[in-house]
Amino acid sequence: MDYEKLAAQRNETNFFARHVGIVTTKIEHGYAEVRMELMPFHLNPTGIVHGGALYTMADVVVGSASASLGTHGVTVDGTYHYLSPAKDMKAVTASARCVKAGGKICVFDVEVLSEQQELIGKGTFTTYRLIDKPIILE
Repeated sequence: MDYEKLAAQRNETNFFARHVGIVTTKIEHGYAEVRMELMPFHLNPTGIVHGGALYTMADVVVGSASASLGTHGVTVDGTYHYLSPAKDMKAVTASARCVKAGGKICVFDVEVLSEQQELIGKGTFTTYRLIDKPIILE
């Protein structure tokens, strides 16, 4: 699979991720990375990146890692732990690594990092593979 082409396709077709500024920057088999340049609308009233924005990043990166396995996948469960506040930074990144790729169920470890590579949050997400919806690169 052409992972660069897959990343470009994910960036083009994931309209919600585009709307909130999340870009898939890397995909390998069972792995993906995303980046979000922070804007004022990402912040909560205390000036910290909104927890929903961080959770969304985690969900989006899992979707890209799931796609690297050859089929579309949908999140059926996601647990995310907020470990440090994301404050006074210009961007955050997230990565997802597949720890179990089953026939229909896959489990991913997720990390969200600051620009200084400090751990902001960590999670475990489970996806359901849509076997009837293979990834077709155009």
